[in-house]
Amino acid sequence: MSLRRFVIASVFAAAVCGGPPATARPDGAGPWKSVLPDAEYARLVGDELKLIRATLDKGLADKKNATKAKVSAVMVAAYAQTHALGNAGSAKKDAAVRERAVQLAKAAGDADADKAKKALADVEAAVKGGEDGGASTTPADLTRELDLADLMTQFKPERGGGKELEKKLKAVVQKRSAYTADDLKQAVDVGYQSAIIAQFTEVMGPETDSGAKKKSDWVKWSREMGTLGVDAAKAAGGPKPDGKAVKEAFKKLDDNCARCHAVFRD
Repeated sequence: MSLRRFVIASVFAAAVCGGPPATARPDGAGPWKSVLPDAEYARLVGDELKLIRATLDKGLADKKNATKAKVSAVMVAAYAQTHALGNAGSAKKDAAVRERAVQLAKAAGDADADKAKKALADVEAAVKGGEDGGASTTPADLTRELDLADLMTQFKPERGGGKELEKKLKAVVQKRSAYTADDLKQAVDVGYQSAIIAQFTEVMGPETDSGAKKKSDWVKWSREMGTLGVDAAKAAGGPKPDGKAVKEAFKKLDDNCARCHAVFRD
């Protein structure tokens, strides 16, 4: 079963269960975990900022563009937040990136192009090492900045306002020839992006059980998605990636989504 079906299932589950709650895990730790190596953090943030700038240049009158820019900004905030958890020395700088990225997300969501462009410049300045502005290093509840349907647009094709994460994941699983350096670079990105998305979905599922749709299963599969995403990224990003191991790692990630879909689909 495809990752697209998992996305549909996820959105359906949120709809039938009253929408995504913005809550932390019962232990109060929240879903946020340090998973990004320094180099990957820098690359993902850089790529998102380029995507946001290109989207702003197209204009935010189109709702798909506004949503795309907003979601990318929230992902930047999440990358920064999770990076801070494993890097005490850069935590204040990362917190500043997160806070400014949230403001960018709000401006994009409001389709305020001028405000969004100013906010983007602020994020870029924070990434380069500007003043931290006293931002709190305590993890913020970033699920408040978007809903599940918006989060999952990242798996859609570009024409639908997405980043084609499903297509990219499938390309890794279905590749018949040897992986190229570009293939592996893209695979690493997809693995870590999936892991970050899983930190959102962990607390964006049903609040109560409904028949076979159990909250505990949602949380379990979300956490597994996070673990499998990191495992897949590491398999593709090693010094001498083994093609068979890379394919198997990404197949496990795809199968995880299919298992969730089998329960939560309409």
